[in-house]
Amino acid sequence: MGTNYNKGQVEKALNGKKSDNAQFVKKKGSHTRYIFYYEGKKTANWTYVSNGSGKKKIDNYLINQMSKQLHLSKDDFCEYIDCKTKCRDLAIIWKRKGILQ
Repeated sequence: MGTNYNKGQVEKALNGKKSDNAQFVKKKGSHTRYIFYYEGKKTANWTYVSNGSGKKKIDNYLINQMSKQLHLSKDDFCEYIDCKTKCRDLAIIWKRKGILQ
């Protein structure tokens, strides 16, 4: 499945979906890092988005890499970016996998 997203769409999904006990927190650096916090605690689930000026699109390869960084299937990650799921849904997935306590 060939999927491409605008960088802004991915960043908006990662930065904009917050619930009472689950959210991604944005950390700036040479790349923007999004770290998942659950119940106020930092988790091991994170991904990067490049800050490079030439990186306006996130292609299929990068979608696969981001999915792996987040311990998600590509379909689960794309559903999150497409606003079909929320942070609490990701927490449920990670709990089922034993990644999140």
